[in-house]
Amino acid sequence: METVACLANGRGGTLLLGVEDDGRVSGFGPLPLDPARLAAFILNKTQPNIAVEVSTHQVQGQTVVAVEVPDVTRVVGTKGGVYKRRALRADGGPECIPYLPEEMLSDGLFAAGQDYAALPAIGLSMSDLSQEQFDRFRRLCHSEGSDSVLTDLADVELCRALRVWDSSVPQGRPTIGAVLLFGKAEALDRVVPTAEVQFQVRTETDQLRRNETLRAPLFETFEWLVQHVDAFNEDQELMLGMQRVAVPRFVRSVMREVIANALVHRDYTVLGPVRVLVSPAELTVINPGGLPRGVELSNLLDISVPRSVILADAFKRAGLVDRAGRGIRRMFQAQLLSGRNEPDYSRTSTALVRVDVPTATANVDMVRFATSYEQGQARQLPLDQMRILAQVYQRPASCTRPGRW
Repeated sequence: METVACLANGRGGTLLLGVEDDGRVSGFGPLPLDPARLAAFILNKTQPNIAVEVSTHQVQGQTVVAVEVPDVTRVVGTKGGVYKRRALRADGGPECIPYLPEEMLSDGLFAAGQDYAALPAIGLSMSDLSQEQFDRFRRLCHSEGSDSVLTDLADVELCRALRVWDSSVPQGRPTIGAVLLFGKAEALDRVVPTAEVQFQVRTETDQLRRNETLRAPLFETFEWLVQHVDAFNEDQELMLGMQRVAVPRFVRSVMREVIANALVHRDYTVLGPVRVLVSPAELTVINPGGLPRGVELSNLLDISVPRSVILADAFKRAGLVDRAGRGIRRMFQAQLLSGRNEPDYSRTSTALVRVDVPTATANVDMVRFATSYEQGQARQLPLDQMRILAQVYQRPASCTRPGRW
Protein backbone atom coordinates (compact mmCIF):
# COMPACT_ATOMS: atom_id res chain seq x y z
CA MET A 1 0.00 0.00 0.00
CA GLU A 2 2.86 2.38 0.84
CA THR A 3 4.56 1.72 -2.50
CA VAL A 4 1.32 2.27 -4.41
CA ALA A 5 0.87 5.61 -2.62
CA CYS A 6 4.52 6.43 -3.35
CA LEU A 7 4.09 5.81 -7.08
CA ALA A 8 0.79 7.71 -7.21
CA ASN A 9 2.52 10.72 -5.64
CA GLY A 10 5.34 10.40 -8.17
CA ARG A 11 3.36 10.63 -11.44
CA GLY A 12 2.36 6.99 -11.45
CA GLY A 13 4.26 3.87 -12.53
CA THR A 14 4.32 0.08 -12.47
CA LEU A 15 4.89 -1.97 -9.32
CA LEU A 16 6.21 -5.47 -10.04
CA LEU A 17 5.59 -8.11 -7.38
CA GLY A 18 7.95 -11.04 -7.79
CA VAL A 19 10.91 -9.05 -9.16
CA GLU A 20 13.76 -8.03 -6.87
CA ASP A 21 15.41 -4.59 -6.88
CA ASP A 22 18.35 -5.95 -8.87
CA GLY A 23 16.01 -7.24 -11.61
CA ARG A 24 16.15 -10.88 -10.57
CA VAL A 25 12.82 -12.71 -11.05
CA SER A 26 11.92 -14.42 -7.76
CA GLY A 27 8.23 -15.02 -8.37
CA PHE A 28 5.14 -13.78 -6.56
CA GLY A 29 4.71 -16.93 -4.47
CA PRO A 30 2.95 -20.26 -4.41
CA LEU A 31 -0.50 -18.86 -3.62
CA PRO A 32 -2.89 -18.22 -6.54
CA LEU A 33 -3.79 -14.59 -7.15
CA ASP A 34 -7.06 -13.04 -8.27
CA PRO A 35 -6.05 -9.73 -9.93
CA ALA A 36 -9.51 -8.24 -9.35
CA ARG A 37 -9.36 -8.98 -5.61
CA LEU A 38 -5.90 -7.38 -5.27
CA ALA A 39 -7.11 -4.29 -7.17
CA ALA A 40 -10.12 -4.05 -4.86
CA PHE A 41 -7.89 -4.48 -1.81
CA ILE A 42 -5.65 -1.58 -2.95
CA LEU A 43 -8.70 0.55 -3.70
CA ASN A 44 -9.98 0.06 -0.15
CA LYS A 45 -6.64 0.59 1.58
CA THR A 46 -5.61 3.91 -0.05
CA GLN A 47 -6.86 7.42 0.65
CA PRO A 48 -8.13 8.84 -1.61
CA ASN A 49 -9.02 5.50 -3.16
CA ILE A 50 -6.75 4.54 -6.05
CA ALA A 51 -8.07 2.40 -8.90
CA VAL A 52 -5.19 0.29 -10.22
CA GLU A 53 -4.95 -2.33 -12.96
CA VAL A 54 -3.51 -5.69 -11.91
CA SER A 55 -2.26 -8.38 -14.29
CA THR A 56 -0.20 -11.58 -13.97
CA HIS A 57 2.62 -12.70 -16.27
CA GLN A 58 4.82 -15.78 -16.59
CA VAL A 59 8.49 -14.78 -16.67
CA GLN A 60 11.28 -17.37 -16.53
CA GLY A 61 8.80 -19.92 -15.21
CA GLN A 62 7.74 -17.62 -12.36
CA THR A 63 4.56 -15.61 -11.77
CA VAL A 64 5.07 -11.85 -11.80
CA VAL A 65 2.26 -9.49 -10.81
CA ALA A 66 2.14 -6.05 -12.45
CA VAL A 67 0.25 -3.29 -10.64
CA GLU A 68 -0.31 -0.25 -12.89
CA VAL A 69 -0.59 2.85 -10.69
CA PRO A 70 -2.07 6.00 -12.30
CA ASP A 71 -0.80 9.54 -11.92
CA VAL A 72 -3.12 11.18 -9.37
CA THR A 73 -3.51 14.93 -8.99
CA ARG A 74 -4.22 14.67 -5.24
CA VAL A 75 -1.87 13.67 -2.45
CA VAL A 76 -2.27 9.93 -1.75
CA GLY A 77 -1.63 7.98 1.45
CA THR A 78 -2.61 4.67 3.02
CA LYS A 79 -5.69 4.24 5.16
CA GLY A 80 -3.23 3.90 8.05
CA GLY A 81 -2.03 7.49 7.50
CA VAL A 82 1.34 6.76 5.84
CA TYR A 83 2.40 9.18 3.10
CA LYS A 84 5.39 8.56 0.85
CA ARG A 85 6.68 9.91 -2.44
CA ARG A 86 9.05 8.71 -5.11
CA ALA A 87 12.61 10.06 -5.15
CA LEU A 88 15.99 9.22 -6.65
CA ARG A 89 19.01 8.19 -4.59
CA ALA A 90 22.46 9.67 -5.19
CA ASP A 91 23.28 6.67 -7.42
CA GLY A 92 20.20 7.31 -9.58
CA GLY A 93 18.16 4.41 -8.22
CA PRO A 94 14.52 4.96 -7.16
CA GLU A 95 13.27 4.88 -3.59
CA CYS A 96 10.21 5.84 -1.54
CA ILE A 97 10.77 8.47 1.12
CA PRO A 98 8.47 10.18 3.66
CA TYR A 99 6.19 12.80 2.08
CA LEU A 100 6.71 15.88 4.26
CA PRO A 101 3.83 18.28 5.04
CA GLU A 102 5.44 21.24 3.24
CA GLU A 103 5.91 19.10 0.12
CA MET A 104 2.28 18.02 0.24
CA LEU A 105 1.23 21.66 0.50
CA SER A 106 3.21 22.63 -2.58
CA ASP A 107 2.04 19.69 -4.70
CA GLY A 108 -1.52 20.03 -3.45
CA LEU A 109 -1.66 23.69 -4.40
CA PHE A 110 -0.27 22.97 -7.84
CA ALA A 111 -2.70 20.10 -8.45
CA ALA A 112 -5.64 22.26 -7.37
CA GLY A 113 -4.54 25.09 -9.64
CA GLN A 114 -3.88 27.27 -6.60
CA ASP A 115 -0.98 29.70 -6.88
CA TYR A 116 1.01 29.91 -3.63
CA ALA A 117 1.59 33.62 -4.28
CA ALA A 118 -2.19 34.18 -4.32
CA LEU A 119 -2.75 32.92 -0.78
CA PRO A 120 -3.66 35.75 1.65
CA ALA A 121 -1.02 36.95 4.10
CA ILE A 122 -3.19 36.65 7.21
CA GLY A 123 -2.79 39.51 9.69
CA LEU A 124 -0.81 41.77 7.33
CA SER A 125 -1.80 45.08 5.80
CA MET A 126 -0.40 47.65 3.38
CA SER A 127 1.85 48.97 6.14
CA ASP A 128 3.80 45.68 6.02
CA LEU A 129 4.92 46.42 2.45
CA SER A 130 7.97 48.57 1.69
CA GLN A 131 7.77 51.80 -0.30
CA GLU A 132 11.39 51.27 -1.32
CA GLN A 133 10.44 48.00 -3.00
CA PHE A 134 7.52 49.59 -4.87
CA ASP A 135 9.87 52.31 -6.13
CA ARG A 136 12.37 49.65 -7.19
CA PHE A 137 9.69 47.90 -9.26
CA ARG A 138 8.65 51.18 -10.90
CA ARG A 139 12.29 51.84 -11.83
CA LEU A 140 12.56 48.38 -13.39
CA CYS A 141 9.38 49.09 -15.38
CA HIS A 142 11.20 51.86 -17.25
CA SER A 143 13.58 49.32 -18.83
CA GLU A 144 13.21 47.82 -22.31
CA GLY A 145 10.65 45.03 -22.55
CA SER A 146 8.88 46.01 -19.34
CA ASP A 147 5.32 47.17 -18.71
CA SER A 148 5.79 50.91 -18.27
CA VAL A 149 2.06 51.57 -17.76
CA LEU A 150 2.42 50.18 -14.22
CA THR A 151 4.66 53.04 -13.14
CA ASP A 152 1.72 55.43 -12.78
CA LEU A 153 -0.37 53.19 -10.52
CA ALA A 154 -0.74 53.75 -6.78
CA ASP A 155 0.68 51.03 -4.54
CA VAL A 156 -2.61 49.22 -3.90
CA GLU A 157 -3.59 49.44 -7.57
CA LEU A 158 -0.18 48.09 -8.49
CA CYS A 159 -0.77 45.10 -6.22
CA ARG A 160 -4.15 44.53 -7.85
CA ALA A 161 -2.59 44.69 -11.32
CA LEU A 162 -0.02 42.09 -10.32
CA ARG A 163 -2.74 39.93 -8.66
CA VAL A 164 -1.10 40.08 -5.25
CA TRP A 165 -3.97 41.79 -3.41
CA ASP A 166 -6.75 39.85 -1.65
CA SER A 167 -10.11 41.63 -1.95
CA SER A 168 -12.13 38.95 -0.15
CA VAL A 169 -12.12 41.04 3.06
CA PRO A 170 -13.57 44.57 3.30
CA GLN A 171 -10.26 46.41 3.79
CA GLY A 172 -8.30 44.20 1.44
CA ARG A 173 -4.93 42.71 2.35
CA PRO A 174 -1.69 41.66 0.65
CA THR A 175 -1.11 38.11 -0.47
CA ILE A 176 2.01 36.02 0.07
CA GLY A 177 3.09 37.13 -3.42
CA ALA A 178 2.95 40.79 -2.35
CA VAL A 179 5.19 39.99 0.62
CA LEU A 180 7.64 38.15 -1.64
CA LEU A 181 7.78 41.09 -4.04
CA PHE A 182 7.43 44.13 -1.77
CA GLY A 183 7.44 43.00 1.88
CA LYS A 184 9.38 44.57 4.71
CA ALA A 185 11.97 42.40 6.45
CA GLU A 186 9.68 41.58 9.40
CA ALA A 187 6.80 40.59 7.10
CA LEU A 188 9.08 38.39 5.01
CA ASP A 189 10.41 36.63 8.12
CA ARG A 190 6.90 36.05 9.39
CA VAL A 191 5.14 34.91 6.22
CA VAL A 192 7.86 33.45 3.95
CA PRO A 193 10.85 32.47 6.12
CA THR A 194 12.16 30.34 3.24
CA ALA A 195 12.91 33.39 1.04
CA GLU A 196 16.70 33.30 1.31
CA VAL A 197 19.64 33.24 -1.12
CA GLN A 198 23.28 32.30 -0.67
CA PHE A 199 26.11 33.60 -2.87
CA GLN A 200 29.43 31.75 -2.89
CA VAL A 201 32.70 32.02 -4.77
CA ARG A 202 35.16 29.12 -4.86
CA THR A 203 38.77 29.04 -6.07
CA GLU A 204 40.44 26.49 -8.36
CA THR A 205 41.41 24.49 -5.27
CA ASP A 206 37.76 24.53 -4.10
CA GLN A 207 38.48 26.96 -1.29
CA LEU A 208 35.57 29.17 -0.21
CA ARG A 209 36.50 32.73 -1.15
CA ARG A 210 33.17 34.43 -0.44
CA ASN A 211 30.03 33.30 1.33
CA GLU A 212 27.18 35.79 1.72
CA THR A 213 23.51 35.39 2.55
CA LEU A 214 20.59 37.71 1.82
CA ARG A 215 16.96 37.67 2.90
CA ALA A 216 15.06 40.31 0.94
CA PRO A 217 12.11 40.70 -1.48
CA LEU A 218 12.62 39.16 -4.90
CA PHE A 219 13.38 42.21 -7.04
CA GLU A 220 16.03 43.39 -4.58
CA THR A 221 17.41 39.86 -4.36
CA PHE A 222 17.63 39.59 -8.15
CA GLU A 223 19.58 42.84 -8.49
CA TRP A 224 21.86 41.89 -5.57
CA LEU A 225 22.75 38.54 -7.11
CA VAL A 226 23.30 39.99 -10.60
CA GLN A 227 25.60 42.65 -9.16
CA HIS A 228 27.61 40.09 -7.18
CA VAL A 229 28.03 37.73 -10.14
CA ASP A 230 28.87 40.61 -12.50
CA ALA A 231 31.86 41.47 -10.30
CA PHE A 232 33.52 38.26 -11.54
CA ASN A 233 32.48 38.62 -15.19
CA GLU A 234 35.79 39.47 -16.86
CA ASP A 235 36.05 39.52 -20.68
CA GLN A 236 38.03 37.10 -22.82
CA GLU A 237 39.35 38.76 -25.99
CA LEU A 238 39.20 36.75 -29.21
CA MET A 239 40.57 37.65 -32.65
CA LEU A 240 38.08 37.08 -35.47
CA GLY A 241 40.17 37.86 -38.54
CA MET A 242 41.30 41.44 -38.07
CA GLN A 243 38.57 42.16 -35.54
CA ARG A 244 39.03 41.91 -31.78
CA VAL A 245 35.92 40.62 -30.01
CA ALA A 246 35.37 40.61 -26.23
CA VAL A 247 33.52 37.53 -25.01
CA PRO A 248 32.43 37.78 -21.35
CA ARG A 249 32.98 34.88 -18.99
CA PHE A 250 29.26 34.83 -18.22
CA VAL A 251 26.83 35.71 -20.97
CA ARG A 252 24.87 38.33 -19.09
CA SER A 253 21.48 37.36 -20.49
CA VAL A 254 22.13 33.73 -19.52
CA MET A 255 23.22 34.69 -16.02
CA ARG A 256 20.15 36.88 -15.49
CA GLU A 257 17.81 34.17 -16.80
CA VAL A 258 19.09 31.38 -14.53
CA ILE A 259 18.96 33.67 -11.49
CA ALA A 260 15.44 34.87 -12.30
CA ASN A 261 14.25 31.31 -12.92
CA ALA A 262 15.60 30.16 -9.57
CA LEU A 263 13.82 32.96 -7.70
CA VAL A 264 10.52 32.66 -9.56
CA HIS A 265 10.23 28.88 -9.88
CA ARG A 266 11.64 27.73 -6.55
CA ASP A 267 9.25 26.05 -4.13
CA TYR A 268 8.74 28.50 -1.25
CA THR A 269 7.03 25.85 0.86
CA VAL A 270 10.34 23.94 1.06
CA LEU A 271 13.18 24.90 3.40
CA GLY A 272 16.59 25.86 2.03
CA PRO A 273 18.10 28.85 0.22
CA VAL A 274 18.61 29.48 -3.46
CA ARG A 275 22.35 28.99 -3.98
CA VAL A 276 24.44 30.83 -6.58
CA LEU A 277 27.99 29.53 -6.86
CA VAL A 278 30.78 31.03 -8.98
CA SER A 279 33.78 28.79 -9.67
CA PRO A 280 36.56 28.89 -12.29
CA ALA A 281 34.75 26.36 -14.50
CA GLU A 282 31.09 27.28 -14.20
CA LEU A 283 28.26 29.29 -12.73
CA THR A 284 25.97 27.03 -10.68
CA VAL A 285 22.46 27.96 -9.55
CA ILE A 286 20.45 25.63 -7.30
CA ASN A 287 16.90 26.16 -6.07
CA PRO A 288 14.82 23.98 -3.70
CA GLY A 289 11.91 22.03 -5.17
CA GLY A 290 12.09 19.91 -8.30
CA LEU A 291 10.74 20.81 -11.71
CA PRO A 292 7.03 21.74 -11.79
CA ARG A 293 4.60 18.96 -12.72
CA GLY A 294 4.60 18.48 -16.47
CA VAL A 295 8.17 19.72 -16.96
CA GLU A 296 10.97 17.20 -17.42
CA LEU A 297 14.55 17.37 -18.64
CA SER A 298 13.37 15.94 -21.96
CA ASN A 299 10.94 18.81 -22.68
CA LEU A 300 12.71 21.64 -20.86
CA LEU A 301 13.34 23.57 -24.09
CA ASP A 302 9.82 23.21 -25.40
CA ILE A 303 7.45 23.76 -22.47
CA SER A 304 7.07 26.52 -19.91
CA VAL A 305 5.03 25.75 -16.76
CA PRO A 306 5.80 28.24 -13.97
CA ARG A 307 5.30 27.03 -10.42
CA SER A 308 3.79 30.45 -9.69
CA VAL A 309 2.13 32.20 -12.62
CA ILE A 310 1.82 35.35 -10.48
CA LEU A 311 5.54 35.63 -9.67
CA ALA A 312 6.52 34.76 -13.25
CA ASP A 313 4.19 37.46 -14.58
CA ALA A 314 5.61 40.06 -12.16
CA PHE A 315 9.15 39.35 -13.39
CA LYS A 316 7.98 39.53 -17.01
CA ARG A 317 6.27 42.87 -16.47
CA ALA A 318 9.42 44.19 -14.80
CA GLY A 319 11.34 43.23 -17.95
CA LEU A 320 13.53 40.68 -16.14
CA VAL A 321 12.56 37.53 -18.09
CA ASP A 322 11.31 36.70 -21.57
CA ARG A 323 7.61 37.50 -21.88
CA ALA A 324 6.89 34.71 -24.36
CA GLY A 325 8.19 31.89 -22.17
CA ARG A 326 11.22 31.30 -24.41
CA GLY A 327 13.81 32.19 -21.80
CA ILE A 328 15.49 28.78 -21.60
CA ARG A 329 15.72 28.43 -25.40
CA ARG A 330 17.27 31.87 -25.65
CA MET A 331 19.61 31.02 -22.79
CA PHE A 332 20.86 27.90 -24.61
CA GLN A 333 21.25 29.86 -27.85
CA ALA A 334 23.21 32.71 -26.24
CA GLN A 335 25.49 30.25 -24.43
CA LEU A 336 26.31 28.36 -27.63
CA LEU A 337 26.76 31.61 -29.56
CA SER A 338 29.45 32.59 -27.05
CA GLY A 339 31.41 29.45 -27.98
CA ARG A 340 30.74 27.54 -24.76
CA ASN A 341 28.87 24.36 -23.88
CA GLU A 342 25.15 24.64 -23.23
CA PRO A 343 23.72 24.86 -19.69
CA ASP A 344 23.62 21.50 -17.92
CA TYR A 345 20.49 20.48 -15.97
CA SER A 346 21.45 16.80 -15.61
CA ARG A 347 21.98 17.03 -11.83
CA THR A 348 18.39 18.13 -11.25
CA SER A 349 16.42 15.82 -8.96
CA THR A 350 12.96 15.61 -7.41
CA ALA A 351 14.22 17.75 -4.51
CA LEU A 352 16.01 20.55 -6.38
CA VAL A 353 16.71 22.13 -9.74
CA ARG A 354 20.40 22.57 -10.53
CA VAL A 355 21.86 24.24 -13.62
CA ASP A 356 25.60 24.43 -14.32
CA VAL A 357 26.56 27.08 -16.87
CA PRO A 358 30.06 26.42 -18.29
CA THR A 359 32.38 29.46 -18.25
CA ALA A 360 35.54 27.91 -19.67
CA THR A 361 37.54 29.48 -22.51
CA ALA A 362 35.34 30.11 -25.52
CA ASN A 363 35.66 28.02 -28.69
CA VAL A 364 37.04 30.54 -31.19
CA ASP A 365 35.96 28.50 -34.23
CA MET A 366 32.39 28.29 -32.97
CA VAL A 367 32.24 32.04 -32.29
CA ARG A 368 33.82 32.81 -35.68
CA PHE A 369 31.39 30.64 -37.61
CA ALA A 370 28.29 31.85 -35.75
CA THR A 371 29.34 35.48 -36.13
CA SER A 372 30.11 35.21 -39.83
CA TYR A 373 26.86 33.35 -40.46
CA GLU A 374 24.85 36.01 -38.65
CA GLN A 375 26.58 38.79 -40.61
CA GLY A 376 26.16 37.00 -43.93
CA GLN A 377 22.58 35.80 -43.49
CA ALA A 378 21.32 38.69 -41.32
CA ARG A 379 19.91 36.17 -38.84
CA GLN A 380 21.09 33.79 -36.14
CA LEU A 381 21.39 30.06 -36.59
CA PRO A 382 18.33 28.20 -35.25
CA LEU A 383 18.94 26.62 -31.86
CA ASP A 384 18.71 23.01 -33.08
CA GLN A 385 21.36 23.68 -35.74
CA MET A 386 23.58 25.44 -33.21
CA ARG A 387 23.39 22.42 -30.88
CA ILE A 388 24.43 20.10 -33.72
CA LEU A 389 27.26 22.45 -34.68
CA ALA A 390 28.47 22.57 -31.08
CA GLN A 391 28.63 18.76 -31.00
CA VAL A 392 30.67 18.77 -34.21
CA TYR A 393 33.18 21.21 -32.73
CA GLN A 394 33.40 19.24 -29.49
CA ARG A 395 34.03 15.88 -31.18
CA PRO A 396 35.52 16.59 -34.61
CA ALA A 397 37.32 13.23 -34.85
CA SER A 398 34.16 11.14 -34.52
CA CYS A 399 32.36 13.34 -37.04
CA THR A 400 34.99 12.93 -39.77
CA ARG A 401 35.61 9.20 -39.35
CA PRO A 402 34.45 7.16 -42.38
CA GLY A 403 30.90 5.95 -41.95
CA ARG A 404 30.17 8.44 -39.18
CA TRP A 405 28.36 11.79 -39.26
